[in-house]
Amino acid sequence: MISLLVVACLLLAEPDGAEVSALVRALDSSQLQQRDAAERKLEAIGPAVLKQLPTSDDDLSAEAAGRVKRLRQKLLRAQALSAAEPTHITLTATDEPLDKLLAEIARQSGNPIEDHREAFGQVMEPRKLSVEFDKEPFWAALDEVLDRAQLTIYGYSGEEGLAVVNRPAGAAPRAARANYSGAFRLEPKRLEAVRDLAGAEQGGLRLILEIAWEPRLKPFALLMPLADLTAKTDLGPATLSNPEAEPETIVRSGATAAELDMLFNLPPREAKSFTLVAGQITAIVPGPLEEFRFTELPIVAGGKRPRAVPQTQGGTTVTLDSLRPNADLWEVNLRIKFEAPSAALESHRGWMLNNEALMIDAQGKEIRSFGIEQTLQAEEIGLKYLFELPDGAEKITFVYRTPLVVLELPVKYEFRNLPLP
Repeated sequence: MISLLVVACLLLAEPDGAEVSALVRALDSSQLQQRDAAERKLEAIGPAVLKQLPTSDDDLSAEAAGRVKRLRQKLLRAQALSAAEPTHITLTATDEPLDKLLAEIARQSGNPIEDHREAFGQVMEPRKLSVEFDKEPFWAALDEVLDRAQLTIYGYSGEEGLAVVNRPAGAAPRAARANYSGAFRLEPKRLEAVRDLAGAEQGGLRLILEIAWEPRLKPFALLMPLADLTAKTDLGPATLSNPEAEPETIVRSGATAAELDMLFNLPPREAKSFTLVAGQITAIVPGPLEEFRFTELPIVAGGKRPRAVPQTQGGTTVTLDSLRPNADLWEVNLRIKFEAPSAALESHRGWMLNNEALMIDAQGKEIRSFGIEQTLQAEEIGLKYLFELPDGAEKITFVYRTPLVVLELPVKYEFRNLPLP
């Protein structure tokens, strides 16, 4: 039977509203010391104070508004960083069925895990395992279970969770191949050597890495700057064919892993292995989603354009400009503006096309959009969605979900003793 170690968790209490209001007023104190002290106290309360910070600068001085803006960005980042921390598994089991173990690991981590062996036409042998984990990082715990059960993960199933399949015959255990870095798992997948007979300098040695992540993170992109890479063979340093390159991959929807590769100049034939390959990947990861819900819609009727409807949360403003008929469909136009966009957000705005937008009718039925177009890319991002509303636009609610902050997470790796082809 599975027995869980009960761990006491301290739930963050809702900050005292009167205290928060007093501290916000103190941000405009005539004394610098009091202003600084109030800002420090608000920051110390933590992300729980975000919902009580002013959402408009109208009633704030320039000094207080600047401090609230700075404070909000710090707290949003702290909230997102906390969500990006690796989860840990505490679990003791004796002769428990595999499906129950995977279900418990999924429950504790928030990462969906599905057995896809039947979908792959594979034999599903019943297995029972005994494990003991005490705050074990998610990937280390999962790899141990999968290794004992002769299973692995297929990271490109198109599903939102991890797809478990049988491990190919002769494949090495997962734990022996992996590097763990926070919520990420890295594995060297292949070394490919090519020697072009037309010229001795035309060949190369390609190292392909697979990067997997806890599915709850949903990164947008992975970047691998090679300038800081360290690589050595048993005969000395290995050199890159283009040391200034920055390989990058955009993560497609439904993937739980992606590949990046680096190209080296061919080492001497006598070289037997990479004794060291170490570097860092940058993962572009969204913070927690926030929901913008519009119940009063700016419907275009009789040729008159209604007033736009803005909503602000955490320094991000979503403005619903109009809802208008478009042939047999309805067209929603909105704009999104981030208070202090990060470099990651500015350079990877394509992720916004994957944000969730939907209608909810009077009966509570969700209606998904089936068309999207970007209409503006400047300080604000403009988007147009198309919906089919057979009962018209009356008593309709529009819902838009987006992260308010985007993180650049460093993911370090170090591999040793990789045999050369």
